[in-house]
Formats: sequence, structure tokens, C-alpha cells
Amino acid sequence: MTDRELLKMAAKAAGYKPDGSFGTGLLVVINAGLTTQKAFPFDPLTDDGDALRLAVRLRFGIKDFSPHDDEPDATPDNTPPVGMIEIWRESDDDPLYVEWYKAGFDRYAANRRAITHAAALIGKDMP
Repeated sequence: MTDRELLKMAAKAAGYKPDGSFGTGLLVVINAGLTTQKAFPFDPLTDDGDALRLAVRLRFGIKDFSPHDDEPDATPDNTPPVGMIEIWRESDDDPLYVEWYKAGFDRYAANRRAITHAAALIGKDMP
């Protein structure tokens, strides 16, 4: 799935209506079809605030198991340490989505991507 498709599905899960392009993200409209509509940029892949609002709106729990910055570059078997982000929904027994990343990777970007992917999975199953 491309980033654009991820954003469209995530917007759908949040109840937003995509309304054209906006830079690398989307321009979305809330309250579509009602008399009060508000268009705004939406890019949870690059914007921390959009990602947090998406996580709160969809009631996500986030667990970030990150490698420590002081860990050596490689483990004894010469593989780099990895981190993992799990996105959970309230009453699920398993995480909705898991994002893996290597030490040194931008943890904020990994969290935004995990939130967006999880939301896209929800949006993909919506009519």
C-alpha cells in the first residue's frame, strides 16, 4: 500500500472525507454533508499532532519497545538491535498492528507510521 493509500484509508477510519491533495498529505473534511464543514491538512505520517489525534480518535493503545541508545550497534550474533511498536485496540487480545525498526531509526517516525498503518487497516475494512 502506498503512503497516499495509507492516508486515505486512515482518514476514512477517522471519519474524515479526503478532499484533494495537500503537499505529501491529504486535505480532508470533517462533518462532510452537514452545514458546518471544516477542511484541514491531514498527514499523520509526518505530523506528530495528526498522528496523536488519529490515535486518540480511534482509541489506540501504543507500546514502544525501543532499543536503548547506549546498546552496541550489533548483538552478539552481529545483528542490529531492533525496536517494536505495537498498536492495540481496547478489548483486543492481540495487537492490531506491529511496526519493527532498527536502532538509530527515528522512533517518532516509526510511531507515526504504526498509528497510520493501524488506522488504515480499520479504514480498509469499512464500506
